[in-house]
Amino acid sequence: MISIHTNDIRLNKRDADVIKKINETVLEYFKDIPIEKSEIRIFFIEEEQYYSQLGHDKPYRNLVASDGYYDFDYQEIFIRLNAKSIIRTYVHELGHYLDYNLKTTDEGIHASSAFTRKVFADMPYEDAVLSDIKKMPAYTLLNVASDSKYMFHGGEIFARMFEAFIWEKLGRKHFTPDLYIHTPKIFLFLNTWLKDKPSSFINNAAKRVHYYYLNRSINKRKAYDPFKEDRFSKHVLNLLLAR
Repeated sequence: MISIHTNDIRLNKRDADVIKKINETVLEYFKDIPIEKSEIRIFFIEEEQYYSQLGHDKPYRNLVASDGYYDFDYQEIFIRLNAKSIIRTYVHELGHYLDYNLKTTDEGIHASSAFTRKVFADMPYEDAVLSDIKKMPAYTLLNVASDSKYMFHGGEIFARMFEAFIWEKLGRKHFTPDLYIHTPKIFLFLNTWLKDKPSSFINNAAKRVHYYYLNRSINKRKAYDPFKEDRFSKHVLNLLLAR
């Protein structure tokens, strides 16, 4: 049976209350799933200790911002206390934990991620997941913001679907999942236009506008739900509750 343990959380009351709801939701649905290590240990730590554990020295302000990570060796989650998206980060790393600890019957497929094992063993499931993800406007945004290798890493796909699952179960509030980031139509238009018109004399100006909307959308993290239905919950439940 799953149990979730955190260190002495020094969060504001709002965030602490939301995290309590998240834990209750996880335990309501998944407390009895077959998992390798059932005690989920989560540590909220100060920036200096956080980056030190990642092997970085000061000045931390010169590093690419990192809000949290799942330690695969010790199977523990670490979250930077002053992270901007502390709730989403908490959910994302919980998704990684469940994905990498879930026991499955997909023998012969050597991958740490249970989601990756499932998509290799169940093509209709993979097709359904990718079809839904590619219909999301934010898919294009995320693909540009990172890169396709990262975006389509099995563990990252599942962690983002798990964000959506928790968001859906909490009434579509408290945080914005990556897959539901509002993505302006002008960004989508320019994304296609820049690929089709690489030699246009206004290419540099279009790139600046494209980059502006990319950053603004990610920083604002305004939610947009084009489906109005629990589109990703079914994929998460299909993986974690399958027997």
